[in-house]
Amino acid sequence: MASVYFRARFRFSVAEATSVSWLYTTADSNGDNYIQTAFALSQDMTDSVQRATVFNALEVQVLGYGGSIVTSTDSWNLVGGDYIWIVDIESTTPTSPSSVGTRIIWAANLCTGIGDYMFPVTWTECDTPPTPPIDTTPCDICYDVTTDPCESTIFLPGLDADTTYTLTLTNNDAGISYNYEVTTDETGEASVIIADFPVGAFSTFSNYTVTIVDENGDPAQVTIGYTTYDCYNLIFTPSTTVTPQT
Repeated sequence: MASVYFRARFRFSVAEATSVSWLYTTADSNGDNYIQTAFALSQDMTDSVQRATVFNALEVQVLGYGGSIVTSTDSWNLVGGDYIWIVDIESTTPTSPSSVGTRIIWAANLCTGIGDYMFPVTWTECDTPPTPPIDTTPCDICYDVTTDPCESTIFLPGLDADTTYTLTLTNNDAGISYNYEVTTDETGEASVIIADFPVGAFSTFSNYTVTIVDENGDPAQVTIGYTTYDCYNLIFTPSTTVTPQT
């Protein structure tokens, strides 16, 4: 009896994680007769009880090939400002998935349509578990953060939640660096208070690079979507205020 492994990594924004609908699509072995079925609607994935309901429903979909569940685990974490749900299910199957067709499970927010958070997942039949998908792709450039120099705070996204970091803000034109300690919020965003720096440190003409180290002094990375960065590039763009004529 063969095994079927269902390994998936789903990513949700904080805003969308509270209303996720789950659907699956089936097709026969010839790729014909597609049928789409919603099996869990408007689930708050941040609620462990509702998440368990969806996980059990996923197991039911795995059992659609027959056989029985061997192992099933999942983990839920906030990474880089998004929620990551990793699901790992192994099931035996008396028949090959390639002979009976395929199933695709995906998530969607029915209120906003199928946007950036649709994640097709296919089935794999093999003797050993497949390698889990890669979390992120490294990028050798800094992540651009655009801000208004007249604002009181610079917001830096993409770090781990509720974590303390030391930022080094380097003025690339003046050759001046400032070390600044921050603790991120529950979404992984750090707040840099402009008033904590010398007057005039930030202006429209400023050219800053920000590097990050963690509490152990090790370099930290910024995760935006599926891409990691080693630093931020601060871009200061003043807002335009239009005064109506009287």
